[in-house]
Amino acid sequence: MTKVNYPNGKTEIVSFKVKCLGDCVLSVLKEEGDAVVLGVTSKGLFLQNQSQQVCFVSQDVFNGPITINLHDKVNFKALTEVGDLCVILKDRIVFTDFQFVIHQRSSIFSPPPIQFNMEDISPAIERSVDFVTTLIGEYEDGVFSPFLRKIVADYPQVEKEELLALIPNMGDGFKRFEWLTGLLGYGRGLTPSGDDFICGFLLAKHYLNPFLPVTVEYDAYVDELKTLAAQKTTALSATLIACASLGKADERIMHTLDWIASGNGELLKIKEELLSYGSSSGIDTFAGMLVALLML
Repeated sequence: MTKVNYPNGKTEIVSFKVKCLGDCVLSVLKEEGDAVVLGVTSKGLFLQNQSQQVCFVSQDVFNGPITINLHDKVNFKALTEVGDLCVILKDRIVFTDFQFVIHQRSSIFSPPPIQFNMEDISPAIERSVDFVTTLIGEYEDGVFSPFLRKIVADYPQVEKEELLALIPNMGDGFKRFEWLTGLLGYGRGLTPSGDDFICGFLLAKHYLNPFLPVTVEYDAYVDELKTLAAQKTTALSATLIACASLGKADERIMHTLDWIASGNGELLKIKEELLSYGSSSGIDTFAGMLVALLML
């Protein structure tokens, strides 16, 4: 953390250096202009620009497509609060008394592609089902716990339609994916459980396309889903849903999906990372991934 001269009215303001930023943040920076603080946590703050795009400025060690990771430890709640205004520029985000500076050494996070075994998807499904048994105790009252408990108890004997019927607030049209629309905004918080589920489904579907070929109809539906997300749920969820449809998510989620696909990584570490992703967002997202697999 350093103090720098700043020409616009202030003699000097505090400057925090950016270590890494997600590739989806680049479109936010390119637009430039005013932004507002959407949320503040101990780990970071959420900013929303005039196009309703959201980015997350954080001191967390994990990278993500909309995350701006800082070098410094920051007490975000002491710096700002919900509703405060700032200006986003191509190389910095400026508040009244401090700024986040992007420099030449700031790296860009872009998650590597995930490869499923195109010859046999069954090991990925078996890993996922086994993973459920390690997670269920952490998720007794979760939105998708009836669905996950049924898998633990009866898979593979249970029918796919019976499992999907346990997912709450679903719409109609399994074959055309319209049932996802009913999950938009379902739950509480900056990322409701239904939105996390949708992110998991779209993310896994992106990498399962060799098994479920993308059609014009599916592409049109995903575009419609993203448009509806901007109207029906939080700006943060809508941004994450758009990223997931492109195969991009927080690296904890990407590690989980990669482990499902390939078995790479240690199960206990994968579980620990997934549980650290929000209060229940990690498991809600995993549930969406699992449904994308089961629909094969």
